[in-house]
Amino acid sequence: MTVILGVNSGFVEIPPTGKPKGSGTSTVDGHAWAARAGTTPSTGNYRVTEIGWYCANASQETNFEVGIYDGIDDVGALNFVSRTNAKGTDVGWKRVKNLNWELDQNKPYWVAMQCDATATNTTMDREVTGGEGDVDTTQATLPDLWGGGAHNNYVYAIYAKIEKIIDSSTSTQKEVRTNWPNTSGLTARTTKQTGRTMNLIPEKGSLTRRREKAGFT
Repeated sequence: MTVILGVNSGFVEIPPTGKPKGSGTSTVDGHAWAARAGTTPSTGNYRVTEIGWYCANASQETNFEVGIYDGIDDVGALNFVSRTNAKGTDVGWKRVKNLNWELDQNKPYWVAMQCDATATNTTMDREVTGGEGDVDTTQATLPDLWGGGAHNNYVYAIYAKIEKIIDSSTSTQKEVRTNWPNTSGLTARTTKQTGRTMNLIPEKGSLTRRREKAGFT
């Protein structure tokens, strides 16, 4: 698969897994890179939960940063950033997970990364048409204001996973709990229950069995 906006570049709902197989690569270490992510919907609230970029070759361990910028025509101000992340030395997707960055509605964003210098150049897959990108070769960190760089039509293999925020106070969805704690009052040899179970307890002097729910708090 090549590098495609909405699949393995920009905003995505499902993080990519395989190699992007772009038509070329760009040397990323020592520079800051930004890719047009997309515009958030005008209704509903969304957040970024994960950002990743594809390292196309093996190189030395170093630190990398990821962030989200605003900006209509060009990269603007830094809205969110994660500055300390280990790149590793192997080829593959470099991901920062467990983010909780809430975005504004109906607003254009850019997803960005910066990689510290490595002795062996570190590269990233990209396409030379079909997108919008920017590179600033003077930055040793993601700046608060982008303020320059080389604008291009590239599609870089940098993505941001977004998901809709569900308001628990209005949602009709219910969590299905499968590991309920044990409670007092269970009969002998009754162990911790999983899910909704029924204990059948014989009543003294009667052939009728009485049902009691167990396993709920």
